Amino acid sequence: MPPSLNYLRTSEIGNHQPLHTPFSSLPLPTTYADHTASGRSLSFLERYVATSILPSYGNTHTTTSQTGRQTDNFVSEARQLVKNALNCSKHDRLLFTGHGATAGCLQLVSLLGLTKPDPSAPPLPAASCPIVFVGPYEHHTNLLPWRESIAEVVTIREGLSGPDLDELKQKLSHYTTADPRPLLIGAFSAASNVTGVTSDTSALCVLLHSFGALAVFDYAACHHHEMCMNPPHGDPADHEYVHDDEHREQGGTPAIVGAIRAGLVVQLQQELGSLIQEGDAAIAGRLWSEFGSNVNIVVLGPGPSRHRLPVFSFMIRAPRSSLFLHHEFVVALLNDLFGIQARGGCMCAGPYSQALMGISEELVGRYHDELRKRDENEVLRPGFVRVSLPFYASPATIDFVAKAVGFVATHGFKLLPLYTTDAASGEYRHVNARTPKRSWLGGISYESGEMAYDRVPNPPSSGEPDYEAILKTAEAHVRVAEGEFRRNGAASGDPVPPDAASLRWFLLPPSISLSPAVDSLGWVQPPKRLVNKALRAVLQHGMLKPGDRILLGLSGGKDSLALLHILKALQKRTPFKWEFGACTVDPQADGFDPSPLKAYLKGLGCPYHYETAGIMDMAQESMEKKGNRVSICSFCSRMKRIVLYWAARREGYGAIAMAQHLDDCAESFVMSVFHNGALRSMKAHYTVDEGDLRVVRPLVYAREKEIENFSESAGLPIVSETCPACFEAPKERFRIKSLLASQEALFPDLYGTLLKTLAPLMEPQVEDFLRLRREAYGRVGGGQTLIPPPLPPQAVAELSSNSNSKDVWAASLALNAQRLGAAGGGRGCSLAPAAASPDWNSPDWSGKEEKREDAAGILHMGSMEELLGNVGGARLCAVWFTATWCAPCKESEPEMAKVAEEGSGGRWLVVKVDVEELEDVADRFKITSVPCVWIMLDGKRVGVVLGGGEGAAGEVRRELEERA
Repeated sequence: MPPSLNYLRTSEIGNHQPLHTPFSSLPLPTTYADHTASGRSLSFLERYVATSILPSYGNTHTTTSQTGRQTDNFVSEARQLVKNALNCSKHDRLLFTGHGATAGCLQLVSLLGLTKPDPSAPPLPAASCPIVFVGPYEHHTNLLPWRESIAEVVTIREGLSGPDLDELKQKLSHYTTADPRPLLIGAFSAASNVTGVTSDTSALCVLLHSFGALAVFDYAACHHHEMCMNPPHGDPADHEYVHDDEHREQGGTPAIVGAIRAGLVVQLQQELGSLIQEGDAAIAGRLWSEFGSNVNIVVLGPGPSRHRLPVFSFMIRAPRSSLFLHHEFVVALLNDLFGIQARGGCMCAGPYSQALMGISEELVGRYHDELRKRDENEVLRPGFVRVSLPFYASPATIDFVAKAVGFVATHGFKLLPLYTTDAASGEYRHVNARTPKRSWLGGISYESGEMAYDRVPNPPSSGEPDYEAILKTAEAHVRVAEGEFRRNGAASGDPVPPDAASLRWFLLPPSISLSPAVDSLGWVQPPKRLVNKALRAVLQHGMLKPGDRILLGLSGGKDSLALLHILKALQKRTPFKWEFGACTVDPQADGFDPSPLKAYLKGLGCPYHYETAGIMDMAQESMEKKGNRVSICSFCSRMKRIVLYWAARREGYGAIAMAQHLDDCAESFVMSVFHNGALRSMKAHYTVDEGDLRVVRPLVYAREKEIENFSESAGLPIVSETCPACFEAPKERFRIKSLLASQEALFPDLYGTLLKTLAPLMEPQVEDFLRLRREAYGRVGGGQTLIPPPLPPQAVAELSSNSNSKDVWAASLALNAQRLGAAGGGRGCSLAPAAASPDWNSPDWSGKEEKREDAAGILHMGSMEELLGNVGGARLCAVWFTATWCAPCKESEPEMAKVAEEGSGGRWLVVKVDVEELEDVADRFKITSVPCVWIMLDGKRVGVVLGGGEGAAGEVRRELEERA
């Protein structure tokens, strides 16, 4: 009784192995559908090899030892099993060549004496060249060895049952009589590895032998079908055999275990008998039924009336298009959605594949020229998809594969926006795909004295997966992607260079997506995914409330223009009314002209404010100051924000919308960590310290590339940035951007991880708390050691008897609350002047340096030079960093006045530093928040007091009294 097909299915090693894909949180069961390329191991055969063959394994060169004799017996028996299955006679020789059909063909060329002695040698005279006839669908293994020999290769066209017998007969007659050659050989594939179409090997053999030609057949694509060296109608006496001894031709140490495995496999094949053909017929019929009924599936090769193996190669035509889906994209979808392992390419059958795809010789030449021109053109190489199942596949598995391919043919194009293309390899990758965990030989360890490694868990060997659930999940993913398909903003650019665009045969997302919807005024509908990310940020950070008036900082770049349209889309999705306008600050920089935005915003009907400020002139003056360490870009950004804040106050807006995205936040975070020793990034939503304006960043969850794709695909009027300062040597932000890009190539989910890291840092309260701790302990390894911040008296008393860490955190949080003050706005650092309108173009706008005595003897400093001079001249000094717009600073005024009055008479000096010098102070002394008081003794810093109010002033007084 032959083994059951279910026994084979459950014995396939790796069947239904768990596979993690970007579409599924749970692993999918693997379905291997590339059996034509490589079969799968069966556990019962491998178990027999491990337990019965290998224990007595030895070299077959000696039969004197027990192991050598037993192994030689195994090899001899395997050889006899194969010979019996092939119907070999006593004249036939069987050689185990090892490395597949390629090795067999190469050895045959050598045995026939056809190897070219010198590859550069000129060809032999025609009369001395043997002729090798090959079929129309030869694999490279049965083509290249003959082409590289001294023989002349002649291709026979395809007929009704493989190579055309009439043409072959005509060619045989020609090279026998009209142009006689010393040797004629017919080397044909028994079946095509592309279409599964079989050849009539018996008829070919009879015809070849009738002209004295050798018959060679490549059974690599149908190795599990019947093979016969001596068909009944043939006369063995008419055959010409190679009489070299088998052992002599297999000199050296052959693939002994491989030869034994071959014998075991042939033995199993003989036991299965007709089950193989019956299984193949069932698979071919079911797949033809599905593929033939789908107008988008183009099956290569002849129709179902022709006998064929269950090997199907096909291309998928995109609906409403003359182009196809790239074969690598289809393979990726089958893997990611269904766990099906298919094959994409041309299957190493170049000439036959080109003919099947209708590619002319002229077009082949153009493709070859383009592929040789640059490595990045690999994506341009034409190809198709192939699926092939084993004869023992279950009906459920066959039906699942058929439905999965049909699903991709119908809906696959809708998922194109979710994939990126690597032009150099031609591979398609889901935007959220993670690099699969790789098994490494280097992961093996012998540290414990034994081999140790991570074992791959095997799934249960019985039972079918829930294929229907997998198909329904795929339908759900497509429904989600349909909206993305309509308003595609995730599509990358064409990977094919412009000069080769005419050769592109496959679709890109822009080729299939509808143009972004545009209303009568010109408002563009952004991609739904991009709007959803902005909405998520708005909801999570409370950026909008009823009656809000938002002013967008519109620079004219891709980000701010995208946010303009996203805000419009958000208006339609909020359950309350709010309004927004836009403001552009023209810094009067040479080559930068945002004025075309005036007409664009007018056409949209959007409230628009265009502010002109001579920022570049002021920047130049600031850059020339002695000791300046602020970059021109930083200065310009600060000044533009000042103008923007003033415009918002003047026009009655309550919030400023900025267009920084996730990439900006990540770059700022890395720069802060690298250069400032601080966990800090841009805030998603905060209130400036005056308490009258909020700043919101709706794009903090969006990637720069998806914003850029939307801006470009929508044709937004992006203003070119040609400021000379921005195009000098690459700035630090550019270097960090490049660094992150290189890391993202290695870790595709890098920005997803960074977003999780940055999420708490986007909250202003977290920023304030971290700044308190940072300023308390100073910079690691640099400057003088700072004293930790003072704790409230009750906390000090409590900590003296209790070391509970919760109390330390409670005390620190109390300081944080004191820092925030009544405004509760968190980090603001607004440098905007009062609402009164200044003259933006005045070179004296930033104010004159001044020195005056405030009430209670506080010395007010307007310049850093004066500050350093006074500090150096006083033995004991309190340097008070404050700001007129900061609520905690205002609360400290009366108490600090008392401290200054108590020091009159020379006990100590109180120096007040205004916030307008914050950047300079931060650069020189690493101070990043106010209020803050330094205690200076003999020109050296000996203490720090953070926070404001009565408690902080009291701590300053105690510090000064102790030092005095």
